[in-house]
Amino acid sequence: MRRASLLTLSAWLLVAPSHAFARLVPSVAASRSVTTTAPVLSSAGIPPHPTTAFSAPHRNGRAGQPLLALRGGVLSALAPTTLAGTFNVVFLGLSLACAALVFGTREKRTGEVVPEKVRALQWRFLLVFWLFKMADWLQGPYFYEVYASKVINGAAVSTQGVANLFLTGFGSTALFGAVVGGLVDSVGRKRGSLAFAVFYAISALSTKCATLPQLLAGRVAGGIGTSLLFSAPEAWLISEHQSSGADGKYLSQTFGLAYFGDAIVAIVAGQLAGLVAAGRGPTAPFELSTLFLAAGAAVVLLAWRENMGGKAAAAAAAAPKKEKRKMKEADAKPESAAREDGGTIVKDALAAMLADRKILLVGAVQVGAAECC
Repeated sequence: MRRASLLTLSAWLLVAPSHAFARLVPSVAASRSVTTTAPVLSSAGIPPHPTTAFSAPHRNGRAGQPLLALRGGVLSALAPTTLAGTFNVVFLGLSLACAALVFGTREKRTGEVVPEKVRALQWRFLLVFWLFKMADWLQGPYFYEVYASKVINGAAVSTQGVANLFLTGFGSTALFGAVVGGLVDSVGRKRGSLAFAVFYAISALSTKCATLPQLLAGRVAGGIGTSLLFSAPEAWLISEHQSSGADGKYLSQTFGLAYFGDAIVAIVAGQLAGLVAAGRGPTAPFELSTLFLAAGAAVVLLAWRENMGGKAAAAAAAAPKKEKRKMKEADAKPESAAREDGGTIVKDALAAMLADRKILLVGAVQVGAAECC
């Protein structure tokens, strides 16, 4: 019964804003038809104020009401009167519908309590993940504007120039991404996460520069940072989860929370970016992102312990393993340490992708989503 009620509510939330928007569109069309008529001049030969074009024609001798006003009693007073307001209402309705569906269709609780060590690990990871993702999302909305505003050698950066800077970052990710995973395994996932904050901060601060070499260096640093963002923190979580011996379902739960929250973080980041850019210019969101990077790095530095993969993990675990020689060799090796390369060689990665069609599909979805952003 509860689930059916929630689904009904979500359906209403989906339909109601759309219905309001549908009623708004004819009004806009009517306003256009009004503006096509010849303007009526005053006695002084001056056209009336432009706002009169946004009033509906007089009906039954009554004064025209605002075009975007909706009928419907009390709801009419709360209805938006602008396209921007209508967008916000529709977006809020869809968000509430999504939340209703998520909570209405989830599995019922069995009364099982999440272990305290798992909950602590989740929050240590999620806090850092969301802070880093906030910094990442903040640098997106004004990417074009911040580089298009640059003047190099007396000439403004063209659209092609901005595209080249954009591709420099992607090229850096493609070039260094193949080796970053192995380096993170060898040096450590905690250090890799801290390195992400450093490289991304360099990329953000480079937007204050006005020379082409500095801008290009910033884009290269941003590409390396992107590779670190999508390898170090998540690898750290997986390693910590496996070493804790917790049930694998909690790892899936953690990633679900991470990316569900990431969507909310992206929305908030867009609003923050617009707010600070309105007051300080297109470089302001990049400057703000450094604060979130610093906050995330501080949590990593204080709350995370180091872990490694591959040969480095095997070497680090050699001493403690001496007391467990009676255990089977396979059980004594951490993570994927049984493989000397830690799964980081490009050849092995390609073989894994070709062997499992699902991996290829996930990669295709991620690439498509990135291209649409």
